[in-house]
Amino acid sequence: MATAHDRVTASGSIERLAFSPDGTLLAAAREYAVELRDGTTGRPLRVLAGHTAEVQGVAFAPDGKRLASACWDDTVRIWDVSTGTAGRVLAVDTPAAVRFSPDGARLGVAGRPGLFVFDAVPGVTAGESRVLSPDTKFDSVAFSPDGSLIAALEHDGRCHVFDAATGALRLHLPGPGESAWRRLRNRAWSRRLAEADFTGEGSELATVGRDGAIRVWDAATGELRTSAPPLPRPDRPVEVAIVLPDPVRVVAAPSEVVDSLAVRAAATGAVVAELHVNGLPTSFAVALGGRRIAVGTSEGDLHLWAEPGGAAVTVADKAYNPLWDVSFSPDGRLLATVDNNGDALLWEVATGQVRKRFKGKPHRQVAVAFTPEGLGVALAGPRHAPQIRDLDGRQVRLTLDRPAGKTKALALSPDGRRLVTVDKDRRVRLWEVSDGTLRHEVEAVADRAVFAPDGETIALVGSHDVTMWHPASGGLSPAFPDGEGGSRLREAIAFSPDGRLAAAPADLDKVLIWDLGTAEVVRTLSGVDSGCAVAFSWFGGLLAVAPFDGAPLVYDVATGTRRHELIGHLAGVAALAFGPDGTTLVTASTDGAARIWDTDTGALLSTFVR
Repeated sequence: MATAHDRVTASGSIERLAFSPDGTLLAAAREYAVELRDGTTGRPLRVLAGHTAEVQGVAFAPDGKRLASACWDDTVRIWDVSTGTAGRVLAVDTPAAVRFSPDGARLGVAGRPGLFVFDAVPGVTAGESRVLSPDTKFDSVAFSPDGSLIAALEHDGRCHVFDAATGALRLHLPGPGESAWRRLRNRAWSRRLAEADFTGEGSELATVGRDGAIRVWDAATGELRTSAPPLPRPDRPVEVAIVLPDPVRVVAAPSEVVDSLAVRAAATGAVVAELHVNGLPTSFAVALGGRRIAVGTSEGDLHLWAEPGGAAVTVADKAYNPLWDVSFSPDGRLLATVDNNGDALLWEVATGQVRKRFKGKPHRQVAVAFTPEGLGVALAGPRHAPQIRDLDGRQVRLTLDRPAGKTKALALSPDGRRLVTVDKDRRVRLWEVSDGTLRHEVEAVADRAVFAPDGETIALVGSHDVTMWHPASGGLSPAFPDGEGGSRLREAIAFSPDGRLAAAPADLDKVLIWDLGTAEVVRTLSGVDSGCAVAFSWFGGLLAVAPFDGAPLVYDVATGTRRHELIGHLAGVAALAFGPDGTTLVTASTDGAARIWDTDTGALLSTFVR
């Protein structure tokens, strides 16, 4: 089999950045992973993988030998920078930011809710030392230079300052006011975090709210010393800013795509420099190391400035190519993947080599499915009318009477005699493979179609609903009539090989397994975050689930017991499928990799990436 790769570039969006104390390293949080990069050139050095959701905060220890990462998988990991291994894993509810104390002995974590303070000395057990304000949602955390104070900025812009040794509340600094907060609260702020930091000598504390306003406080008395309002719009639209160490204090972020960012002085709010970019997306991250500034974008680009106002070095990592679909050939020797470039690739499982590529166009994917006997593929795309070809792609067995670019998904019946196409004109059509005759069609909003094992019923899958199409009678019916108290199926459906059971994500936090004959739920898998893909093993004993955010899970169907959590992808998993012998499972991720797992042990067997 193909060799497993350790260094796969994580997904495009850069969520957080942090320089090492000496500026030689830059940590970039991308989806489920943290990339370590050269602090001057931006060249990638190593990937820290192990989280199973989006990383929200990164911070180096003062000695530069450790790195802490906060993730929405409810963990904080402390990594050894030299080896890339996680020595400690701390449990924190929805952590948003992390910061080491100046001596490196403690770690502050801004949680939602609560401010957590952990002992962070290597070798110390993972027990938390204290939780401060356990009912408060915090966005950021900072220690004073002498380590005696710890400040945390609340979700609504209010700042709490605690004694770091005792946990006693020293100061409670007000936020932007109820009227301003009400305006902000009604906007999309999920990525907009407020920031707080102490001045170099620790006598002042600067806070920057989600509105971009800057306030500088006396760290001892809480007296407001200076304040600066957000920059006016639309000339320099500002919604959030990051506090930076002296002498440059603040980098402001825009509310829309712009060509420059304003660097502001905290004391006066004056614009002291501009960072020139080319169409910076709304979502991005900023960090500073000495005078050096780094900006990472939601498109995956990294911009580096040696100093404010200077020329930027831009690193564009475009090798990243999300995968949206994956399947095994009936004999298990080939994989078919569909990527964000629109291409469908056929891989040899044994060698990891690409046997055949069917070209599509970016964001207009080729749909592909193996024929049941394993000697051909059905495909459709922007360059291909719906058709069936031999595996080598040279001989076309059948072409349907539909133009190229009008079909977005297709599926073959279990016996290979019928082909269903999901077309962009909101019609689902059923064709005879023998002669290409159109037998039935129905109007429906669907993204995919899945045949039931009997071949007579077709599930039409949409992002918010799943319905059953019965072509012989021409009718549509709910996939799960009783709805288990109003539960709504979404995103995916799978049928057991014997046709007795079906499984699908329901609502936002569970997967239902029900009897197709009685519509009775036989298993409810709770705590699964909005699953976007499900699959039964070929013998029906296992069910694989790909949560919307998290690692793929494998369950025992008879008991509902979770067997494996498959940790290794650097971003979310969009599709999965069991191998024909039931001993392997393949997962396709938006990190650009397809991975094959052993279903008995949960071990990663191989990785396919281009």
